[in-house]
Amino acid sequence: MDQANKLTYELLFDMLRNEKNREELQSLDKNFFSDLIDYIQDKERLIRDNSDNQLFSGLEREKTLKQLDNAKKLIKELYERREKKVLNLAMISSRTGGLLDKSSMLPEELKLFERLSAMLEEFRNDILYKVMGGTMPELRQQATHLAQAATGPAGQPAPQGISPSPSHTAVKDTVLVRFTHAVPKFIGKELEIYGPFEAEDMANLPKQIADILMAKGRAELMKG
Repeated sequence: MDQANKLTYELLFDMLRNEKNREELQSLDKNFFSDLIDYIQDKERLIRDNSDNQLFSGLEREKTLKQLDNAKKLIKELYERREKKVLNLAMISSRTGGLLDKSSMLPEELKLFERLSAMLEEFRNDILYKVMGGTMPELRQQATHLAQAATGPAGQPAPQGISPSPSHTAVKDTVLVRFTHAVPKFIGKELEIYGPFEAEDMANLPKQIADILMAKGRAELMKG
């Protein structure tokens, strides 16, 4: 945010009002959080540097303190409203696997969205699809993986055409599948990369991933 558009209390109030009045996530400057920090530090510096200034004592100091306190309340409410919207988008992503417009998310919010989407998809796979398949839910103790598209939990090895890291070189229980629908790139729980895949592409995938893709109608098993 340049000097002409420097964050002010009034601008912060308008941001919260827009976020409250509109259903979709509102666009903010990508440096919004650093601008917030600058705003808070400027107010605190003003109070600190003028602690002995007779012209700044009394009502003026109390006014600045009150504005800073109110600004922090606005920041908290703004964050929580945006947090709720990001959570709703993550729920939609995990349920549909569709591509969503994430352009209004701040970098930190995008990371939150990816982690929430991955966790929701992980538990959906471990509970809902297991029950629908006639088996008891499987709650695995594992680190939540990051996914750019909700396509199911990742296994250990990377598919053909992807260079795995040294710790993922062992091939364990993979199967050959043909994709019946396009699947965007996603990242496994240990940051191994899969995809993207187009319809008719074939790849060797961990059986765990293949089973989920086939259950969701996105791929079919190729029998040799």
